Amino acid sequence: MRRLSLLPAFVLALLPALAWASSNLPSNVITGSAFIVNYDENGGFAGWGSGFFVAEGIVVTNRHVLENRNRHRVYAVGEDEKVNLKCYAEFWQGEVMFNPDGDVAYIYADPPCDHGILSFADDPVYGDPLLVLGFPYRSRETIQMVVTSGSMLGRTADGWFITDAHMDEGSSGGPVLNGTDVLGVAVAKGIDDVGDFVEAYFIPSSVIENGLINTNDSRFAYTPRSRASSSRSSSTSLSSSSSSRSSVRSSSSRRSSAAPLVFRDVSRSRSGYEAILSLYERGVISGYTDGTYRPDNGINRAEFIKILIVGFRPEELDDETDCFVDVHDEWFAPYVCAAKRLGWIDGYPDGTFRPAEEINRAEGIKIVTGAFGGSDRRATDLPSDVRAGMWFRPYVAMGVDIGIVDPDERFHAGLDLTREDAAIWIYGAGR
Repeated sequence: MRRLSLLPAFVLALLPALAWASSNLPSNVITGSAFIVNYDENGGFAGWGSGFFVAEGIVVTNRHVLENRNRHRVYAVGEDEKVNLKCYAEFWQGEVMFNPDGDVAYIYADPPCDHGILSFADDPVYGDPLLVLGFPYRSRETIQMVVTSGSMLGRTADGWFITDAHMDEGSSGGPVLNGTDVLGVAVAKGIDDVGDFVEAYFIPSSVIENGLINTNDSRFAYTPRSRASSSRSSSTSLSSSSSSRSSVRSSSSRRSSAAPLVFRDVSRSRSGYEAILSLYERGVISGYTDGTYRPDNGINRAEFIKILIVGFRPEELDDETDCFVDVHDEWFAPYVCAAKRLGWIDGYPDGTFRPAEEINRAEGIKIVTGAFGGSDRRATDLPSDVRAGMWFRPYVAMGVDIGIVDPDERFHAGLDLTREDAAIWIYGAGR
């Protein structure tokens, strides 16, 4: 078997035979794309990459597209698929935010002309068709938008997703699409030791969007839109690549199709397997870029509320802020304030919500049963460590009634709620 090398798409040679024009894409997808040029300290041309707009003034690309350069320009793209060289915004490294969980960069720049804005879709699963859009680097005189097609073929141990859609130098930072919405950002491709293309890689939309949602940089204010449908239900027809697969690709494809896409630290034997997999496929939860879910870790109060709101009441999201004395305009404010308005939470007597504190099981069961309406009936057969007079007893009783608390096991109210138990409760209550 030939050795496989993994290199950034930004620094690889172009193989034009596998690329074609993108004229059947919706106009907002074309104009939602961006062309990014780098300059050296003397103002000389120093390479280019691709990107895309996800909000006014916010462009997504790769970290490696921008690294080791201080001065950059973002150019808009017209409906004719040509880069509008008269419409650009300059920016410096100080106006860039990097996602700590992956090769993703967020640019604060807004070219002075109309452009499209792309929405995020759910992460794809094995076999979903996709497109990769970018500006392969041929020469300074030739700038051509190119689209390649393929499908999702699995994920790496680092959390990158694998595709057989071709990527080339300059494709880095471009959107990976289900035809209309973003599945991820193109990042790299694999070649064997004789330089033949084997597979390409992208960072999924969940990682990109979480980086924006969790930032504490006010310049990158971002409100998640309603989740776009994934390519599994998209009405857009995508062509699959007809090129033959190498032996490396064939064996990888067989491994990926053997089981559903799931986290490598959540085995089928775990009690939360079904709940975690189901919530992941619905876009309610996401894991880490290393392919793990970390089911035994705790979950903080802000994260827990966000899962409930985004997963089950996204229509309630608004630009609400300042609903507790320690909740102002942070990333979690809209979720916390929506939950307070819905009556799911009421905070502490001192007026705080304490968003960064890990939530314990007593607090978690109160919020979950409140969010899903609880039950008019109250169980009398309760865990042995839930006794009369305890403030959380009614909520545990509701949990027993709706089947998410086992009355034959101790409840352990004061322990931190784990990420696995949070998934089990939310999945069970929402069924």
